Amino acid sequence: MMKRALILLFLMFTFTSVWSKWVEGYIQTKDSVRIVGEIKLPKTDFYTGGWFIKGFDLSYLYYAVKFRGPDNKSHIYYPDELKSFSFKFKGEDHFFISETLHYKSIIKIDRQKDRFLNVIYSGALMLCRNELQLDEERIEAKIIVYEDYYLYNSQLGLTKLEVSNNYQSLNEILKQYGMSEVYLETISHKISLRNITEVLFDYDQWLINNKDNFQVVI
Repeated sequence: MMKRALILLFLMFTFTSVWSKWVEGYIQTKDSVRIVGEIKLPKTDFYTGGWFIKGFDLSYLYYAVKFRGPDNKSHIYYPDELKSFSFKFKGEDHFFISETLHYKSIIKIDRQKDRFLNVIYSGALMLCRNELQLDEERIEAKIIVYEDYYLYNSQLGLTKLEVSNNYQSLNEILKQYGMSEVYLETISHKISLRNITEVLFDYDQWLINNKDNFQVVI
Protein backbone atom coordinates (compact mmCIF):
# COMPACT_ATOMS: atom_id res chain seq x y z
CA MET A 1 0.00 0.00 0.00
CA MET A 2 2.85 2.38 0.78
CA LYS A 3 4.36 1.81 -2.69
CA ARG A 4 1.02 2.57 -4.34
CA ALA A 5 0.61 5.76 -2.33
CA LEU A 6 4.11 6.89 -3.30
CA ILE A 7 3.37 6.24 -6.98
CA LEU A 8 0.21 8.34 -6.81
CA LEU A 9 2.01 11.18 -5.03
CA PHE A 10 4.79 11.04 -7.63
CA LEU A 11 2.22 11.19 -10.45
CA MET A 12 0.47 14.18 -8.91
CA PHE A 13 3.78 16.02 -8.47
CA THR A 14 4.88 15.29 -12.04
CA PHE A 15 1.59 16.30 -13.63
CA THR A 16 1.67 19.63 -11.76
CA SER A 17 5.35 20.36 -12.39
CA VAL A 18 6.90 22.55 -15.06
CA TRP A 19 8.46 19.43 -16.61
CA SER A 20 5.39 18.61 -18.65
CA LYS A 21 3.62 19.75 -21.82
CA TRP A 22 -0.03 20.16 -22.83
CA VAL A 23 -1.04 18.63 -26.18
CA GLU A 24 -4.38 18.25 -27.97
CA GLY A 25 -6.34 15.12 -27.11
CA TYR A 26 -9.56 13.71 -25.73
CA ILE A 27 -10.95 11.39 -23.08
CA GLN A 28 -13.83 8.92 -23.32
CA THR A 29 -15.89 8.52 -20.17
CA LYS A 30 -17.37 5.28 -18.85
CA ASP A 31 -20.65 6.44 -20.45
CA SER A 32 -18.89 6.63 -23.85
CA VAL A 33 -18.97 10.44 -23.93
CA ARG A 34 -15.99 11.92 -25.76
CA ILE A 35 -14.64 15.19 -24.37
CA VAL A 36 -12.08 17.08 -26.46
CA GLY A 37 -9.41 19.10 -24.71
CA GLU A 38 -5.74 18.77 -23.79
CA ILE A 39 -3.63 16.09 -22.14
CA LYS A 40 -0.50 16.79 -20.12
CA LEU A 41 2.60 14.79 -21.05
CA PRO A 42 5.36 14.37 -18.45
CA LYS A 43 8.84 15.18 -19.74
CA THR A 44 10.66 13.38 -16.92
CA ASP A 45 11.56 9.69 -16.79
CA PHE A 46 9.13 7.77 -14.58
CA TYR A 47 11.84 5.50 -13.18
CA THR A 48 14.99 7.62 -13.05
CA GLY A 49 13.67 11.18 -12.85
CA GLY A 50 15.79 12.19 -15.87
CA TRP A 51 14.52 14.97 -18.14
CA PHE A 52 13.38 14.51 -21.76
CA ILE A 53 14.46 17.46 -23.89
CA LYS A 54 12.41 16.64 -27.01
CA GLY A 55 10.13 13.74 -26.10
CA PHE A 56 8.07 12.52 -23.16
CA ASP A 57 7.67 9.39 -21.04
CA LEU A 58 4.69 7.12 -21.74
CA SER A 59 5.28 5.20 -18.50
CA TYR A 60 3.17 7.57 -16.39
CA LEU A 61 0.17 7.13 -18.66
CA TYR A 62 -0.30 3.46 -17.78
CA TYR A 63 -1.34 4.68 -14.31
CA ALA A 64 -3.06 8.04 -14.80
CA VAL A 65 -3.70 10.89 -17.22
CA LYS A 66 -4.14 14.61 -16.58
CA PHE A 67 -6.80 16.20 -18.78
CA ARG A 68 -7.91 19.82 -19.28
CA GLY A 69 -11.38 20.23 -20.76
CA PRO A 70 -13.22 23.05 -22.56
CA ASP A 71 -13.91 24.72 -19.20
CA ASN A 72 -10.11 25.05 -18.76
CA LYS A 73 -10.26 22.98 -15.56
CA SER A 74 -7.79 20.10 -15.21
CA HIS A 75 -8.24 16.76 -13.47
CA ILE A 76 -6.16 13.60 -13.00
CA TYR A 77 -8.03 10.48 -14.13
CA TYR A 78 -7.22 6.89 -13.21
CA PRO A 79 -8.02 3.75 -15.26
CA ASP A 80 -11.20 2.93 -13.36
CA GLU A 81 -12.62 6.36 -14.26
CA LEU A 82 -12.32 6.34 -18.07
CA LYS A 83 -12.85 4.04 -21.05
CA SER A 84 -10.00 5.49 -23.07
CA PHE A 85 -8.00 8.58 -23.99
CA SER A 86 -5.97 9.72 -26.96
CA PHE A 87 -3.61 12.52 -27.90
CA LYS A 88 -1.41 13.68 -30.75
CA PHE A 89 2.29 14.44 -30.32
CA LYS A 90 4.45 15.65 -33.21
CA GLY A 91 1.92 14.36 -35.73
CA GLU A 92 1.65 10.90 -34.19
CA ASP A 93 -1.56 9.63 -32.58
CA HIS A 94 -1.37 7.77 -29.26
CA PHE A 95 -4.31 5.77 -27.93
CA PHE A 96 -4.90 4.13 -24.53
CA ILE A 97 -7.77 1.95 -23.32
CA SER A 98 -8.72 1.16 -19.74
CA GLU A 99 -8.68 -2.49 -18.68
CA THR A 100 -8.55 -4.58 -15.53
CA LEU A 101 -5.66 -7.05 -15.52
CA HIS A 102 -5.76 -10.26 -13.50
CA TYR A 103 -2.73 -11.91 -11.92
CA LYS A 104 -2.07 -15.01 -9.88
CA SER A 105 -0.87 -13.88 -6.48
CA ILE A 106 -1.11 -14.97 -2.88
CA ILE A 107 -1.72 -11.32 -2.02
CA LYS A 108 -5.36 -10.48 -2.68
CA ILE A 109 -4.76 -6.82 -3.56
CA ASP A 110 -2.27 -7.84 -6.28
CA ARG A 111 -4.65 -10.19 -8.09
CA GLN A 112 -6.40 -7.39 -9.93
CA LYS A 113 -4.95 -4.12 -11.26
CA ASP A 114 -6.54 -1.37 -13.31
CA ARG A 115 -4.31 -0.04 -16.08
CA PHE A 116 -4.39 2.15 -19.14
CA LEU A 117 -3.02 -0.01 -21.96
CA ASN A 118 -1.21 1.53 -24.92
CA VAL A 119 -2.78 0.44 -28.22
CA ILE A 120 0.24 0.00 -30.48
CA TYR A 121 -1.58 -1.56 -33.44
CA SER A 122 -5.23 -1.53 -34.49
CA GLY A 123 -6.41 -3.31 -37.61
CA ALA A 124 -8.20 -6.63 -37.98
CA LEU A 125 -6.73 -7.35 -34.56
CA MET A 126 -5.85 -4.89 -31.78
CA LEU A 127 -2.49 -5.17 -30.01
CA CYS A 128 -2.03 -3.53 -26.59
CA ARG A 129 1.01 -3.03 -24.38
CA ASN A 130 1.40 -2.75 -20.61
CA GLU A 131 4.60 -1.68 -18.88
CA LEU A 132 5.68 -2.99 -15.48
CA GLN A 133 8.58 -2.57 -13.13
CA LEU A 134 9.77 -5.86 -11.66
CA ASP A 135 8.51 -6.04 -8.09
CA GLU A 136 8.50 -2.23 -8.10
CA GLU A 137 12.01 -2.41 -6.64
CA ARG A 138 15.54 -1.54 -7.66
CA ILE A 139 17.53 -4.69 -8.26
CA GLU A 140 21.32 -4.45 -8.04
CA ALA A 141 21.06 -0.67 -8.51
CA LYS A 142 19.24 -1.24 -11.81
CA ILE A 143 15.58 -0.66 -12.63
CA ILE A 144 14.10 -3.73 -14.31
CA VAL A 145 11.22 -2.78 -16.60
CA TYR A 146 9.40 -5.23 -18.84
CA GLU A 147 6.37 -5.20 -21.12
CA ASP A 148 3.35 -7.46 -21.50
CA TYR A 149 1.39 -7.63 -24.74
CA TYR A 150 -2.29 -8.40 -25.20
CA LEU A 151 -4.74 -9.03 -28.03
CA TYR A 152 -8.13 -7.40 -27.64
CA ASN A 153 -11.57 -7.39 -29.22
CA SER A 154 -15.01 -6.58 -27.85
CA GLN A 155 -16.15 -10.22 -27.86
CA LEU A 156 -13.19 -11.96 -26.22
CA GLY A 157 -11.75 -9.06 -24.28
CA LEU A 158 -8.04 -9.27 -23.39
CA THR A 159 -5.72 -12.24 -23.79
CA LYS A 160 -2.07 -12.01 -22.84
CA LEU A 161 0.30 -13.00 -25.63
CA GLU A 162 2.24 -15.81 -23.98
CA VAL A 163 2.62 -19.56 -24.15
CA SER A 164 0.59 -21.14 -21.34
CA ASN A 165 -1.48 -24.16 -20.38
CA ASN A 166 -4.28 -22.73 -22.50
CA TYR A 167 -2.21 -21.88 -25.57
CA GLN A 168 0.83 -23.79 -26.83
CA SER A 169 1.85 -21.02 -29.23
CA LEU A 170 0.97 -17.44 -30.20
CA ASN A 171 -0.53 -18.87 -33.39
CA GLU A 172 -3.26 -20.51 -31.31
CA ILE A 173 -4.15 -17.18 -29.69
CA LEU A 174 -4.28 -15.43 -33.08
CA LYS A 175 -6.53 -18.20 -34.41
CA GLN A 176 -8.79 -17.84 -31.37
CA TYR A 177 -9.13 -14.13 -32.19
CA GLY A 178 -10.22 -14.87 -35.74
CA MET A 179 -7.01 -14.80 -37.75
CA SER A 180 -7.45 -16.88 -40.90
CA GLU A 181 -5.99 -20.39 -40.80
CA VAL A 182 -5.24 -19.96 -44.50
CA TYR A 183 -3.05 -16.97 -43.68
CA LEU A 184 -1.38 -18.69 -40.72
CA GLU A 185 -0.34 -21.54 -43.02
CA THR A 186 1.53 -19.05 -45.22
CA ILE A 187 3.81 -17.97 -42.37
CA SER A 188 7.08 -19.88 -42.47
CA HIS A 189 8.73 -18.20 -39.47
CA LYS A 190 7.78 -18.54 -35.83
CA ILE A 191 5.43 -15.84 -34.55
CA SER A 192 6.90 -14.14 -31.49
CA LEU A 193 6.55 -10.89 -29.57
CA ARG A 194 9.45 -9.52 -31.61
CA ASN A 195 7.57 -9.78 -34.90
CA ILE A 196 3.91 -9.72 -33.81
CA THR A 197 3.30 -6.14 -35.03
CA GLU A 198 4.80 -7.01 -38.43
CA VAL A 199 2.57 -10.12 -38.61
CA LEU A 200 -0.58 -8.14 -37.80
CA PHE A 201 0.24 -5.52 -40.44
CA ASP A 202 1.00 -8.21 -43.03
CA TYR A 203 -2.28 -9.93 -42.18
CA ASP A 204 -4.25 -6.75 -42.88
CA GLN A 205 -2.51 -6.46 -46.26
CA TRP A 206 -3.27 -10.12 -46.94
CA LEU A 207 -6.97 -9.56 -46.20
CA ILE A 208 -7.06 -6.63 -48.63
CA ASN A 209 -5.22 -8.48 -51.38
CA ASN A 210 -7.31 -11.62 -51.03
CA LYS A 211 -10.60 -9.80 -50.50
CA ASP A 212 -11.40 -12.19 -47.69
CA ASN A 213 -14.90 -12.04 -46.27
CA PHE A 214 -13.99 -12.49 -42.65
CA GLN A 215 -16.08 -10.62 -40.12
CA VAL A 216 -13.73 -8.98 -37.68
CA VAL A 217 -14.83 -7.45 -34.41
CA ILE A 218 -12.61 -4.90 -32.67
